[in-house]
Amino acid sequence: MPICSYLVHTRPDDAADVADRLSALPGCDATPADDGDLVVLVTDTDSDADERALHERLQAEPGVRCLVMTFGADAGTGAAR
Repeated sequence: MPICSYLVHTRPDDAADVADRLSALPGCDATPADDGDLVVLVTDTDSDADERALHERLQAEPGVRCLVMTFGADAGTGAAR
């Protein structure tokens, strides 16, 4: 079970809308930062393949300018990414 955290850079003042859309995706918990153009995102998926597919979907999400993984771990093996 990969668990990853991301910083999501958005268009100016679009973080709340992007966070709402990302939180609606399965396995995603998103919180907008107070500055208005950054979202903290934590994902929890069933497999590495699911995480890769979700990552691609996140990058294609409207309003996402940049997606930066800050931490990743496979809960099944305990290995950090």
